[in-house]
Amino acid sequence: MTAPSSRPSAMEFLAGLRALTVRAPSPDASVHAVLGPGGTSVELGDTAGRDPGGLARQIAAALTRAQREYRDALCVLMGGEVPDAPPGPLVAGLEDALGAITVEAASPGGLARVRRHGAIGVSVELAPGAPGHPALPAELDAALRAADRAFAARFAS
Repeated sequence: MTAPSSRPSAMEFLAGLRALTVRAPSPDASVHAVLGPGGTSVELGDTAGRDPGGLARQIAAALTRAQREYRDALCVLMGGEVPDAPPGPLVAGLEDALGAITVEAASPGGLARVRRHGAIGVSVELAPGAPGHPALPAELDAALRAADRAFAARFAS
């Protein structure tokens, strides 16, 4: 990739940001993470009988991949700092500020716990019995939204 010839206007950037959505699969394609204007969510395939730790690793891998792809798309949208180039001062400073933030959030029913560290770091823990539980998708999305809100609040402070 090469850098675009000019930076977008503020209105073009905001329009692009509002439309930016990334969907990324886990390594085994059983999970897809979606990042976009509506926040972070996870689409789960059939989870019945899955090992909670293995499923949690697939979820975390999909989230990490989506976060990387979102960051790369955002860099391109900003007009010049592209994924195959070293980060410019704006992105490097932002990554340093985000790297100092770690938050954890649990789902309301205790089926899932999400830990976010920095711009891309994420880990997921699932309770025994979570795979195959009908409430898992909603519980996981609730934990992700809570972690996103906590992360944003820490960044803003």
